[in-house]
Amino acid sequence: MKTFPLLPLVLLGLIPAAVPAKSGTGAPPNDPPVSRPVLARPAPLIQIALLLDTSNSMDGLIDQARSQLWRVVTELSRGRRDGQPPRLEVALYEYGNSGLSAESGFIRRVQGFSPDLDALSDALFKLSTNGGEEYCAWAVKTAMGELAWDRGDETLKLIFVAGNEPFTQGPVSVAEILPQAPGRGIFVSSIFCGDETKGRNTGWADGAQRGAGKYLSINQNGRAADPESPYDKELARMNTELNGTYLPYGRDGAHGAENQIAQDNNSGASLASRAATKATSLYTNTGWDLVDRARQDGDWQQLPAAQLPEKLRGLTAEARVKEVARLAGERERIRGQIAEVGATRDTWLAERRATNTGADGKSLQDALVEAVHELAARRRLTFAR
Repeated sequence: MKTFPLLPLVLLGLIPAAVPAKSGTGAPPNDPPVSRPVLARPAPLIQIALLLDTSNSMDGLIDQARSQLWRVVTELSRGRRDGQPPRLEVALYEYGNSGLSAESGFIRRVQGFSPDLDALSDALFKLSTNGGEEYCAWAVKTAMGELAWDRGDETLKLIFVAGNEPFTQGPVSVAEILPQAPGRGIFVSSIFCGDETKGRNTGWADGAQRGAGKYLSINQNGRAADPESPYDKELARMNTELNGTYLPYGRDGAHGAENQIAQDNNSGASLASRAATKATSLYTNTGWDLVDRARQDGDWQQLPAAQLPEKLRGLTAEARVKEVARLAGERERIRGQIAEVGATRDTWLAERRATNTGADGKSLQDALVEAVHELAARRRLTFAR
């Protein structure tokens, strides 16, 4: 049976999420610089900004984003540079929704760069579609200007714009804005929801070329979640067992634990995929879970008693350390089991896909993974299976 070593401390830096803007208001102020530790050999960082069209016709796209998030993240966790797995920060924008303000280009930053995958899932499930004007270049300009992009030359910085109206809509020039991205080390890829040729004819391929990214087309109305497998119930059981190893602490502890369960419930038929993601190094909750916090640094022992989990408050300092270590070991044991069953499930799904005629076409998940694999090579990241 595979076991997971204790996760390297560099993977668990807590990066505060940006405060979401309210729907219908103008663009929020720029993010302040994200504080990241200066390390002799930092783990590779992947930053992804998802720009999703939330106009009337995009319900299928949003459904795929919600259900396929976990398989995409699990695939990203397989990346390596010099043997090191990556860190991940994801930002989310919606555009093209008439419920947003015209002054902001019908664009809203939902979440700034953050490693908090449960917060991202929660944000995706709160999106709703409504007719509007879809200004792709304006959305790219906004994401480039507002987000706290890392300045490291080896950071993989990606923008994905997904939608189905002409890429050239709106007052912001594609020819002026898109070429600025690669100059800042950002690769802009376009995902057209519809026929591949139509996407080319409406500027989506040109936008990706100018942004030094990749053009892809998908069927946003195809299957969102993976088919049920013989391994899903076992993964769901282990996911519940895994949740029992979390120790909510501090101001955000209760909310974090509640949101973890809420996103388990939201995942529905994708719970098995979510469980597999929770077994990777990219699922980390240092802001509310004491076990993850303890792996980051030893300062947790200096926390006031009122901020500690109730079950630790009556223990001696030595007993607290032992209990946190016990839960950390238990978590790694369960994660190892999930990884094994998840790998078997992946094989089952791959065999099923091989016998499928592909009637559903390419999905958002397929497009994101394909693009990341290709673009990651530019930053010396590889994805061996």
